[in-house]
Amino acid sequence: MIIELAVNCSSVEEMLSARHSLEEPVKLTHVEHDEMGDLCAFVFEVDEDDVPKIDRDWDSDDFAAGLVEEAI
Repeated sequence: MIIELAVNCSSVEEMLSARHSLEEPVKLTHVEHDEMGDLCAFVFEVDEDDVPKIDRDWDSDDFAAGLVEEAI
């Protein structure tokens, strides 16, 4: 059985923005997954001044759980 969960782009953008207290709008520009299905990659456009605020470990289980919760 295959289950598809859809999430609004704006929800993902808002999650990133809220998680790092970004001041300028965030734009989700691309999503893909690897061939083995082990990794999802999200590409965002972020204001240059907000970039230093982003913790590179943001791709934690909390973020993934938030995506699944939003999709359901």
